Amino acid sequence: MKTIHRLMESIAAAAREQSLGISAVNAAVNQMDQDTQQNAAMVQENTAASSLLAAQAARLRGLLAQFRLPAHVPIASDAPETEDPAAGLSSLAVAGGLR
Repeated sequence: MKTIHRLMESIAAAAREQSLGISAVNAAVNQMDQDTQQNAAMVQENTAASSLLAAQAARLRGLLAQFRLPAHVPIASDAPETEDPAAGLSSLAVAGGLR
C-alpha cells in the first residue's frame, strides 16, 4: 500500500512539474505573439513612412526641375583654393601690436 501511495505522490509531483513547464512555454509563446504583432505594426508604420518620403522626394525632384542654371556655374569644388583663414591672424595681431 505504501508503494502505491508513493507512486501516486510521484505521479502528482511530476504532473505539477509538467504543468509548470507548460505554463512557462505558454508564457513564452504569448510573448512571441505580442512581439510578432508589434513587429508587424512597426513594419506597417515604416512602409507608410517610406511611401510618404518617396512621394515627397518625387515632388521635390519636380520642383527642382523647374530651376535652370547657366552652362557653367562655379561650384565649391571649382573655387580656387585659399589659404587657411586662421593663418593670417598672427600677422594681423603683430601689425596691430597685440603680440
